[in-house]
Amino acid sequence: MSAISQLKAASHFGISFPYTSCTAKIKYRHHAHVYVQTDGGEVEKLGLALREFSFSIPAHDTLRPPFRNFYSQVLPQLWAKWQSGETGPLVVPSIGTVQAMASDATRKIGTSASGEPVDVSLLEDSRTLSTLSAVFTPSVSSLPTQLRAVVQQGKGIVEQGLLDRLIAAVSRAMALAAQGEVFARQWTARVSEVVNLCEAIYQSPALLLPANAQLLITLLTMHEAAVITREDARRRGRTVLTWPTLTPVRMSVAQIAAWIYGDTSRVGELLALNDWNPLDIPPRSVVRHYA
Repeated sequence: MSAISQLKAASHFGISFPYTSCTAKIKYRHHAHVYVQTDGGEVEKLGLALREFSFSIPAHDTLRPPFRNFYSQVLPQLWAKWQSGETGPLVVPSIGTVQAMASDATRKIGTSASGEPVDVSLLEDSRTLSTLSAVFTPSVSSLPTQLRAVVQQGKGIVEQGLLDRLIAAVSRAMALAAQGEVFARQWTARVSEVVNLCEAIYQSPALLLPANAQLLITLLTMHEAAVITREDARRRGRTVLTWPTLTPVRMSVAQIAAWIYGDTSRVGELLALNDWNPLDIPPRSVVRHYA
């Protein structure tokens, strides 16, 4: 029995396609630490890499149903999706559904009048790992309420143009928060607008008058809420890396900060990421740091 008569089916973006072979590849990210004049070493496990699925597709119009006219009618739809870089559900037999994009695709053009062989590699796209969906701090939901209070209390005191810009900035931020998938960089940019406008309003001399004390308190509360959620987004969106070289000698955390960053301003970050005695870090220690 020929391979063509034993075709299996997978689908991407809900579009079924036949294949003669499928390869699923997994890889575990790691970093090997080896030490001078010491046998062996130590493997630091960094997590599972993105899965990759490779398919060999006989794209021909002469295939048996349900793939009759696959080359002329279906392949153009898949090719357009793959070429766009779009991510969509990939259904792989015996594995299940994976969100994936085409990382590489090859068409052997002109090999047959009825079609051509196609090889495609589909790479898992786990975007949810780097998004902020469902992880916003409670401070986010308080922004509209605080905005209404600032606008009500600030009428006739704060320049109307600034209030209008603040209303627009909060509206943009909350519209983004309502989406199903929000990236840290997007959210940080939106909330930074709110933070900057709160600080601009704070510069108004009228806010220093005793009669406007409540407005000042409300504005500062709103500013604090925006800063908290912005910094939370920045923290969640940052990548933690392992410095490629182990500490060469016994060092303090200040010395390590100067070694990596060139100054000691980020000592707190290093202490948060590493279980160290800040004054006595042994030689050949692994250093975790933010990118």
